Amino acid sequence: QADQASLQSGTPNFVFAGESALTSAIRNVTDSNAMKVAFINQLNGQPIYNENEYGAAVTSLRDSLLEKNGYDCEDFDIGTDEFKDGDYDMAVLAVPSYDLAENVITKLSDFLYNEGKYGKNLIYIPSIYTSNLTNLDAFLEDWSLKVENNVIVDDKNAMMRADYIMLNITDDASIGDLPNKSLPIIAPASREVTILSKNNEDVTKSVLSSSDNSFVQDLLSNQADMDNRASHTIVALSTKEHAEQFDTFKSNVLVIGSALMTDETFLAQTNTYNNANALLGVVNNMTGKAAGTVIPEKSLQQAYIAPTQGQAKAIRIVVQWIIPAAVAIIGAFVLLRRRNK
Repeated sequence: QADQASLQSGTPNFVFAGESALTSAIRNVTDSNAMKVAFINQLNGQPIYNENEYGAAVTSLRDSLLEKNGYDCEDFDIGTDEFKDGDYDMAVLAVPSYDLAENVITKLSDFLYNEGKYGKNLIYIPSIYTSNLTNLDAFLEDWSLKVENNVIVDDKNAMMRADYIMLNITDDASIGDLPNKSLPIIAPASREVTILSKNNEDVTKSVLSSSDNSFVQDLLSNQADMDNRASHTIVALSTKEHAEQFDTFKSNVLVIGSALMTDETFLAQTNTYNNANALLGVVNNMTGKAAGTVIPEKSLQQAYIAPTQGQAKAIRIVVQWIIPAAVAIIGAFVLLRRRNK
């Protein structure tokens, strides 16, 4: 089959998907710890997110990352459907285009509280196009998290564009072992996730963050604060715990600041990017699911290169200036030598 990224570029790159598909099918049949996921895509029959803006990223999150790795995803209308006892282990709320009413937020909170038994999980991914979602912001604040109204930019540690930033792992235990730690994790158009200091029992930690060279750009004014450079959290995990005698019960909220981290471009190219294995690792560790690695689709035609901003700049200088200058100098030398013979 042809991969989605190459189809969009007009130059199909055919890949062999048989190994990944077969391995995924075997895993799903033999998995004794299958997880059922409520994939929240509607509110009272209306779409939660803008299909034109995020349809591809949400679909690849569901199909390529979760479904292929033992997560049984079902469409869920947060307005009309109910979280019946034992039906779902995790919910996904991706890139909502609007705020949710208080009664809907209560439904999410009750799902995670689970009548005091906990044991539930939520993945929340904000949209780059929406801000100041009052009720959702209050929900996240209860979990000691905040999504800032800015986008993270890095003019050194990025690929393709300055807002396609490269991330560092800030909590190895949450990610687990990666097959190839040298591959980059890319977060395009990412919002900053702040961990709030509150007097509660939440255990909140940064999982993935930008480099020390990164800075913020305001979503509304587009003003960039280039003078203040520091590391910023992009993926954060908050845990609420409940202990009974010798048992501890947990519910988790995972916030991923970049929706495009899950685009097929980054999930499928597992020989180029670590997005798929890093995200799968943190989700598996959060849910308690047996660890697994993503089986890459084998390219039958071409390989990808992913230069950083610095490398791309160096390539442009070499191609546009150094090589033409060298050719001109050699040509002039040859011409003068022939004239003087």
